[in-house]
Amino acid sequence: MFHIVDVDNTLVFTNQLNTAGYVYALSQMGLELSTTIPDRITRDVVRSWYPQLTDQELGFITSHKQAYVRTHLEQTTLNLAMAHLLISQGSEHCALWTAADPERVRLLINFHNVTDYKAIRFSDKSAGDVVHAIQDFCALFQCGPEGLCFYDDDPDVIQRLLDYGVSVMAA
Repeated sequence: MFHIVDVDNTLVFTNQLNTAGYVYALSQMGLELSTTIPDRITRDVVRSWYPQLTDQELGFITSHKQAYVRTHLEQTTLNLAMAHLLISQGSEHCALWTAADPERVRLLINFHNVTDYKAIRFSDKSAGDVVHAIQDFCALFQCGPEGLCFYDDDPDVIQRLLDYGVSVMAA
């Protein structure tokens, strides 16, 4: 079995840092949060809170959030069960995949000293891209889809994977 582990909030718990980054970035724009803060703030959540924001303003918020994230990695926690899986299965049987910003992912895996994987695939995890990811990982590991096991925390992604008949472990 070959193991494909999502990075953001599966291998590394990032909700606390991600949310703090958005709160910081919104404050830089002079925007106050008048709602209960969810466990995880995303770009779509910000857009729903502030529909008047232009794409340029949303880009400003995102870039300030990313800058905050780069300097506060200590607010993340390595998922020890997932790290153990990578170590115990060995790099030849494990890969990472993520929809997160590539620079942020590299910072996270370096910060947590994660080295036990064969490859990393950056993906938007859309329905079409999930198909390509399965094909890419099958080619990488020279196996069929039945030889793959994905680990992810996103219910929509999990359902897409299940729709294509691959094994999935919800994180």
